[in-house]
Amino acid sequence: MENRPNPDLIDENQYPNFWEQIESFKKFTKDVGQKAVERHPIFVTSEEVNHRMITCTQCSEFNKEQKRCYKCGCFMEHKIKFTAAKCPMDKW
Repeated sequence: MENRPNPDLIDENQYPNFWEQIESFKKFTKDVGQKAVERHPIFVTSEEVNHRMITCTQCSEFNKEQKRCYKCGCFMEHKIKFTAAKCPMDKW
C-alpha cells in the first residue's frame, strides 16, 4: 500500500497553496522568536486560548473536522496558543 499524503491537507482549492503556508509559517516563527528575544510572553493565557478557539469554531472559515482555518491553512488548536499568532480574519 502506497503512503500518500491526505489530499484534504494540501488541497489548494480549500487552503492557501503550500508555498504561501510555508511563508506564513516562517513569519510566525520569526515573530515568536522575536517575542522570546525581547522577553515578552510567548504563550497566551488559558482563558485566551479558550476565547480564541470558541471564536474559530464559530467562524465560517473554520474546518471543524481538521480544526484548521481555510484562510491561512493553520491548524488552529496549536496556533491559538501563541501571542505572536494572528487571526487572518482579524477576529482575535
